[in-house]
Amino acid sequence: MEASEEVHAVVGRTLKKFSLVHTLLWTALTLALAISVTYIVERRMLDETSLVSLDYFHAVTAAIPNAAELQLLARGGDVARLERKLAPLLRERKVVTVKLWDTSRRLLYHSRDPGQVGKVYADNNHLARALTGEKVLSISSLSGHEHVAERALGIDRLMEFYLPIRDPETGPVVGAYEIYSSLDPFYQRVWRQRMAVWGIILTGAVFLYLGFSIHFKRASRTILDQSHEIEEKAQNLEKALADLKSVQSELIRSERLATVGQLAAGIAHEVRNPLASITGMVDIFLRDSGELIGKSEGREHLRRIGSEAARLKEIIRALLDYARPTRARIGRVDLNALVRETVPLFQMQKEYGSVDIRLDLADPPPCALADGALMQQILLNFLLNAGQAMQGKGSLAIRTHSQDPNGSVNLRVGPLPKEQEGVCVLEVRDSGPGIEPFLLPRIFDPFVTTRSSSDGVGLGLAVCLRLIEELKGAVEVESHLWEGASFRVFLISAEASTAGTRSAG
Repeated sequence: MEASEEVHAVVGRTLKKFSLVHTLLWTALTLALAISVTYIVERRMLDETSLVSLDYFHAVTAAIPNAAELQLLARGGDVARLERKLAPLLRERKVVTVKLWDTSRRLLYHSRDPGQVGKVYADNNHLARALTGEKVLSISSLSGHEHVAERALGIDRLMEFYLPIRDPETGPVVGAYEIYSSLDPFYQRVWRQRMAVWGIILTGAVFLYLGFSIHFKRASRTILDQSHEIEEKAQNLEKALADLKSVQSELIRSERLATVGQLAAGIAHEVRNPLASITGMVDIFLRDSGELIGKSEGREHLRRIGSEAARLKEIIRALLDYARPTRARIGRVDLNALVRETVPLFQMQKEYGSVDIRLDLADPPPCALADGALMQQILLNFLLNAGQAMQGKGSLAIRTHSQDPNGSVNLRVGPLPKEQEGVCVLEVRDSGPGIEPFLLPRIFDPFVTTRSSSDGVGLGLAVCLRLIEELKGAVEVESHLWEGASFRVFLISAEASTAGTRSAG
């Protein structure tokens, strides 16, 4: 329930965040669109207004004044007469100022500030262009020296027009008009257009947003419904998994009970040889009539009987571990010493007395991180299996290696990876008939055996694999029909583990 509530909370937070981001993004896009459209419309309106005004002023001023009147005006002519001719232009509501210039950039007439008449403004670039015959229009910020009168009106910006005055007879430019037009009418139109544009865009944005919101809410409800459905399915799966685990536990318990029954039958297979050794040595004592009592040889036999009895206990414990695993007691195990201690137990079996055993032990002795008792059980199982495969005749080679011998491999099992460095190896190779290829992948499965039921139930190699997995090692099998088989046990080297611990420290 806590997991489902957390899922709902996560879905709710995600939907809220998405809704907020969606709203902010939509608002930003609407504002960007409105600003962009408004800017384009205003620029188009400004261009159209400027061109219309330019054409209008050019038409009004086309006939006034002429070159002769400019010359008279330059010599101090009748200004009132000039203003009567300019009356149509001066009466325009949007006209703020009218100026007349001669070709030397000297001011001949100023409709608002006659005191500036006669001044020369050589830095007026727009005037210079008009005196070359070009019609010029621009938005003036009124920052020039010739804008004193306009700034006094408290106006920030004006549209200024420069129109060349040509001699109608000869054609050359004899002067220029400078006309300042107010932008108030333009901005009034712009404001109305801006309100219309923003109204249209915002209205459309609101309708679109409402449509998207409705769609989003429906999608959100669908997601939440699907979340509920998934939650119900997850709860059903959890219940089914719990039921499955319960059934599995029952099956495991039943299987363990069945395995214990099989182990009871297999104990004879595992303990027969140690019991035979104990029985043989007890028989020696019974037939001795007391000559060996108290002597060193008798003590040695007693020590071996005790050792065999202890070994029986370890065998029974190791076999039961298959059904009830216990944690291994890991420590340093000298593999050479392990071989020397285990081989005599195998050699004491009468049926294997003809087996030739050769030892090839590495120098210095390889030490593994393992459990000595488990390793002895593994080695003895391999030896007994090899002796049975050779039917008590042939040769056995027992080798220890301080590193991977890199032999050919038909099968490898266990958690230790092949590329692992710092390993030591215990190998048992026999000269028997080898393992059938069809049987090779299954030789470590419980109850898989090629021998009759009287010779065992097929638990030996399964027990070995369980113990090797407990030791975090691996086992490789190399087999060739009629040429024998080899079992190699790979374990982590104690020296490599110590070096790694020091390096980490």
